[in-house]
Amino acid sequence: MDIVGEGGERASALATAILKEMDKHIWNLYGVLEQEPNSKILAQYDSDIAAGGRAAANAQRKAIAGPANRAAARGAAAGGFAFLPPYGTAASLATVVAATVPLLRSCVDAEDVVAHATGQELIEPQRRRVARLLVVTATLPPQFRPGAAVWDIGGNEGGVSALRGWSAAECDALWEARSTAMRQWVISWTVPRASSAIPFGVGAFAGAWTGYAPVKSTIRAAERFYGSRRPVEFGDAPTDQIPAR
Repeated sequence: MDIVGEGGERASALATAILKEMDKHIWNLYGVLEQEPNSKILAQYDSDIAAGGRAAANAQRKAIAGPANRAAARGAAAGGFAFLPPYGTAASLATVVAATVPLLRSCVDAEDVVAHATGQELIEPQRRRVARLLVVTATLPPQFRPGAAVWDIGGNEGGVSALRGWSAAECDALWEARSTAMRQWVISWTVPRASSAIPFGVGAFAGAWTGYAPVKSTIRAAERFYGSRRPVEFGDAPTDQIPAR
């Protein structure tokens, strides 16, 4: 399957370069999907819920604000590095691609908060990693999403219910098909903004995912996947900050 996709000569050239660089980090990306939930974030959420009142009302947004705002800061940092004159295109590209690992970690943290808040979190590591994979790649074109026929972000809500009914073999089969989806996930947050800046060097795009767009996308997908009835309100916050209160 061609995971570079359409988008013209510039976009294809950049996507090819990104894929080559990403091979250095792909196992770290897989590892993020398999990590244990961030107990500190979830414990703070539980504490705020127990406190009641305003703290409880803001518990979910506060818990998600941390991962989202960290992602924005890291994206800006990667972009700032890319603008430094001594560094060439290769250095800029390597920095941004490497930064997708902590970006994915922030996305997973946010997804875990939604799962926890809905009471639908998955305890079995085998199912939890598949749920994360489905959620973070939910906005990709259908041909790149693993198990697209099982759950679609624009289709039925509560995809977690279907996942609970899968056998261990079905979960493993979907996990083994993760490569294309994860590579396309990285490309989807880099190529669209970067390709138009290629004449000025890859560094000109200043971190393709500066802002919290990837985490926000993950939050919305998680809300549908876990059937959340209390969507996180982003309000009128600037694009690189989600207010915690």
